[in-house]
Amino acid sequence: MQLTLNPDQTALRDTVRAFLANESPITDTRAHLETQHGAPASIWALMSQLGWPSLLRSEHHGGSGRGAVEAVVVAEELGTVLHGGPMFATGLLGARAATILGSESAFEPGTAIAVAIGTGVETPSHRDHPTPFIASQDASGFRVNGVASLVIDGHTATKIMVPARFGNEIRGFLVEGSSAAATHTPALDLTRKFATVTLYDCTAQPLGPDADQFDRWSAIGDFGALLIAAELLGVAQRAQNVMLEYAQAREVFGKPLSKYQVTRHTAVDLLRGIELARVAVLTAAVAVDQGMPDAAIRISMAKAQAGEMAIAVGAHCVQLHGAMGYTWDCDAHLFLRRAKSNDMLFGSQQWHRNRVAENYFARL
Repeated sequence: MQLTLNPDQTALRDTVRAFLANESPITDTRAHLETQHGAPASIWALMSQLGWPSLLRSEHHGGSGRGAVEAVVVAEELGTVLHGGPMFATGLLGARAATILGSESAFEPGTAIAVAIGTGVETPSHRDHPTPFIASQDASGFRVNGVASLVIDGHTATKIMVPARFGNEIRGFLVEGSSAAATHTPALDLTRKFATVTLYDCTAQPLGPDADQFDRWSAIGDFGALLIAAELLGVAQRAQNVMLEYAQAREVFGKPLSKYQVTRHTAVDLLRGIELARVAVLTAAVAVDQGMPDAAIRISMAKAQAGEMAIAVGAHCVQLHGAMGYTWDCDAHLFLRRAKSNDMLFGSQQWHRNRVAENYFARL
């Protein structure tokens, strides 16, 4: 099992890291906290020029044909700067969803895509509650009705992919963003933009095979959970770095906070948890690329571990900063907000731990 990045993946990480540090640092993220849009369109244009939106597209459709490992490398780096642009929804999740459904030809590279999938506690892996949308067909074609909340970048997307119940099956459909009533929805995480997508008798184009797509949409939901786990890893690592930088600079009773044993012990415990999460995320990504039968369970393990650690590191980062950590001007609260928000997206810790437990006891 691959536990480290190969030279190509390391080069990709370094390239993404350098680009984000220069073009989309946290200082720029702060400038868009109170707007309805994330990173400016100019950043997305630069990413498109570098070919990032085509990273996961197959070579047959003009992409790079990269896999889950490369996706989590990019997602982790996006997390370190709390990036709020369309790279996550379009370049990673949307591109992978199109591949899983076999519908890459329906999208031009760089098209802004939103995936209106259940990102809350109830994920598409639940057969009883797989989607809030219902599809119907008449002489004019397919129509979709329903409402989904917490759709990442749903209000700025050109195309919206939705799983809908069609009879006794789950089918995929594509809706024009202009025909959907998508409104920006304020959330705990100020750095990422969410929307409530309302489809009322919207004309829709079918995506994927003319058969039940429940397994495919479950795989899309699992991939979203993997991306969020990787992003949580980046959030935790950056919050840890910010915390340690402050501990080295802040003096208490004549010596830096970093010299106190309690600070050191806390830092080591958090680092151990971060590295465990890193291994869990990477092994889950490798399992997806290799088509391993337990890939979904590995994703749940990674999501639960990464969520727990990101929240813990974010909370300690706020606490170590003292009273300043609770102020608006300190970045510590932004990491904690993203960690808590991401922890609930694509299944909470509790949901994923229950999933792992059920799988374990079922095999006994």
